[in-house]
Amino acid sequence: MIKIDSTIVIQFINFVVTIVFLNYLLIKPVREQIGTRNKLITGYANEIATFTESANQKIASYEAALTQARSNAIQAREAVKAEAITEEHKIIAQAQAEAQAFVAQSRQRVAKESQQATQVLLSRVDDFAAKAMNKIFG
Repeated sequence: MIKIDSTIVIQFINFVVTIVFLNYLLIKPVREQIGTRNKLITGYANEIATFTESANQKIASYEAALTQARSNAIQAREAVKAEAITEEHKIIAQAQAEAQAFVAQSRQRVAKESQQATQVLLSRVDDFAAKAMNKIFG
């Protein structure tokens, strides 16, 4: 059987002193370190979340800007293409007009030269006829 005497009280006091002593020397500093580390981890987690959110916003912003830039480039390319087609039509129309004018001018010149040649030949028909008559009869 267990006897209850003064040694139990002394052991109980010794136990309480040891717990208090260990609490101040070991448990309290360890809890403080754990608390500090938890605060750091929480702070880092918050920073990571903030950084991730910021990065996602920047990526979305960059993608939107890139999409807008592509759209602007397509519009600019289409505008330049339309302008080039318009300029091409103008140049072709001008070239056709110049070609038609050149053809008309050439036709007029050929007709004029043809008329001049006909007149020269007609004016010399008598000479040719006389020479032909001299060769035949002559």
